[in-house]
Amino acid sequence: MNNGDTIAESRLRVSLDLVQFPEVLERIAGLSDTVMGKKRIKSAQYIRDYQQLLERHRYLDEIVRLLNAGDNHHISLQGATEITRDVKRAAKGGILSQEQLLGIGLTLKAAQEAKSWVTAEDYPILFHMLDAIPSLTPVSQAIFRIIDEEGQIRDSASPQLRQIRRNIQQAELEIDRILEGILHSSHWAEYIQDAIVTIRAGRRVIPVKAMFRHQVPGIVHDRSSSGQTVFVEPMPVVQKQNQLTELHQQEDEEIRRLLTELSRTVGVYHQECAQVEDALGTLDELLGIARYGLKTQSILPTVGGDELRLVEARHPLIDNPVPLDLSLERTRHILIVTGPNTGGKTVTLKTTGLIVSMALSGMMVPCREGTSIPLFDRIWVDIGDEQSIEQNLSTFSSHMARLIPMMEFADDKTLCLIDELGAGTDPDEGSALAEAMIHHLRERKVYAIVTTHYSRLKLLGFRLPDVENAQVAFDRETLTPTYHLIMGQPGSSHALYIARRLGMPEEIIQQARTLMDEEGTTLADVIEQANHLQMELREAKQQVADQQRVLRQKIQEMEKERRVWLERNEREKLHMRDQWQKELQQLHDEMMAAIETVRQSQGPDQARAVEALREIWRQRGILPQSLQPPKRRPSQMISPGDYVHVRDFEGLARVLEVNGKMALVEVGTLRVKLPIEDLERAEAPKRSQGGHARTAMALKAQNLRIECDVRGMTVDEMLDVVDKYLDDAVLAGAFQVRIIHGKGTGTLRKAVTQMLKDDPRVSQFRLGERGEGGDGVTVVTLGSGE
Repeated sequence: MNNGDTIAESRLRVSLDLVQFPEVLERIAGLSDTVMGKKRIKSAQYIRDYQQLLERHRYLDEIVRLLNAGDNHHISLQGATEITRDVKRAAKGGILSQEQLLGIGLTLKAAQEAKSWVTAEDYPILFHMLDAIPSLTPVSQAIFRIIDEEGQIRDSASPQLRQIRRNIQQAELEIDRILEGILHSSHWAEYIQDAIVTIRAGRRVIPVKAMFRHQVPGIVHDRSSSGQTVFVEPMPVVQKQNQLTELHQQEDEEIRRLLTELSRTVGVYHQECAQVEDALGTLDELLGIARYGLKTQSILPTVGGDELRLVEARHPLIDNPVPLDLSLERTRHILIVTGPNTGGKTVTLKTTGLIVSMALSGMMVPCREGTSIPLFDRIWVDIGDEQSIEQNLSTFSSHMARLIPMMEFADDKTLCLIDELGAGTDPDEGSALAEAMIHHLRERKVYAIVTTHYSRLKLLGFRLPDVENAQVAFDRETLTPTYHLIMGQPGSSHALYIARRLGMPEEIIQQARTLMDEEGTTLADVIEQANHLQMELREAKQQVADQQRVLRQKIQEMEKERRVWLERNEREKLHMRDQWQKELQQLHDEMMAAIETVRQSQGPDQARAVEALREIWRQRGILPQSLQPPKRRPSQMISPGDYVHVRDFEGLARVLEVNGKMALVEVGTLRVKLPIEDLERAEAPKRSQGGHARTAMALKAQNLRIECDVRGMTVDEMLDVVDKYLDDAVLAGAFQVRIIHGKGTGTLRKAVTQMLKDDPRVSQFRLGERGEGGDGVTVVTLGSGE
């Protein structure tokens, strides 16, 4: 580390003290649960790695969500403590005390409970962190089998201990019984001072009047301070109490054996225990930060970038602070803050330094959304000797002690906060030195906020593009500061005005104005006028912004109403369409039943009856106009001979005639007049080896087979089967089918030929060609044909 880095680190520690960062850390640490978490928070340092800061934000985001999710009282690490030193001692063969083992058990238990706080789906980052904590449930269970939550050894720790304690209890009862008998015996009554049993040197004794010491045989263990009473262990219980002492020694030996075993068990897992402590420390640190963030209504700021923007920043150590809005950026990186004394300039510096320090330490900050903090390497502060928000004590020498290294080592990764730059010496020299230092900071691209009373520094905000003015507002009626920072305006000290309002004689005020040089008076007047004009401009802009906001709100409301209407209208249409489809399905079922009845009851007219029913079905199946989707516009002109798709009809149709906006189309065996806008031109169907088109409907509807096999049937059987098959083919919209009758004697072939000649459903038929079955198959084309 070079000399510059050493000085920078030293100045950073001093600067953090000056902005009261340690005090905030104390408050945050007070909301953590464990010693480990408190130590981590109190020793917080700047996180200079951008990715590490983002990772901290991701953890805190999930912690905040966890704490806000309903009942969060179970989110606590109470009981967990530092265990690494103890487990390392156990690993080296040391025997841990009950209290040490209890601390280890509670810590491991807290870790296990923390694992149950989150799920991988809701809190993936926290889940990954907690899932990595070693699971030492068997170790904690072993501890709590022997030690209870109060740190006492359980009677059930071992069978030997249980028996020893039973013996102790019995011995104590026997001793108490003997002593009670002595105390309440009329024989001993005159010798006893008080009828009570007390303890001396770990043994039960009774108070005996000193004058009767020899009348009560036993061992004297103590005397009262007055000498009037001796505490005697009567001889009848001496032997019993000796036995009791031996039992207690046995108890101690058994407890030591149990603690030795437990210590050995814990020592085996000393590395895992150290990992648990480290993980819980990190988790508790995050919990403390998040709890403080929620308590102070803080947010996670944007980190990185070139803009330092504070949105309604609040000093967390001040009750009811006035929110601070402040902005610096790369091209305007120096802010000159002016205004009267006790007007809040120092508060501005401390609030800024504190917010930046908290943000760069990976903490939530008491601001509103929109706050952004660049990744400063360091922050350097000059706010006088031990200065607080209420004090303004500084000297020129103390200023220089902080400003000289600042001027030497500050760069574009540094934030400098300087109170009363150039103060504490001759005003002319001080203001000139102050301006020179600002120019030096400008050249180094240092982000800086400077407070001053010097008028020449106020002019820099008007003259230089990278310097901004700001003033702390002052209420001239009440003579009190408002603590509001107004960006873009220089302020005044209001010295003469305040003096007049406080009762200073007018002649003294006028003489002071005369003594002020003309340039100073003119400058103050110009600044006052510029501020007034700027205020009017700001108010005008605000009015325009308010009007725009109202207009946008109205537009959003209208758009919302329009979306609601469209959604409601669409839902109603869908409901009506569903209802129509249900009715259509019911009609379909009824029609199919009617068709079946026609097939079974009609003879020569059955084809015409079926076609009539199908026409009724098609008419009833048309969607009501109000529910029709937007009509498709034909991409090309429709001409006779074209194949088209008919809206709401599956398959192809062929155009026979076009008359204006209407067209006569052939759909299967049906000829229907339809609006041209309901038609969409389609490619002609591919032809088979026989050269005739088959529509897609014949391949889809009702699983119709394209062949009807009547081989082996009588002529009457064949006629019925073929007749029903042709009905199905027509209803399915089939274009071409085959009847397999075989060659044989030719009887079936001749009967099929005779039937097809007179059938109105048949356009033409022929015997199969080579590859189609030859004379054993008749190929039938359905429809009227052309």
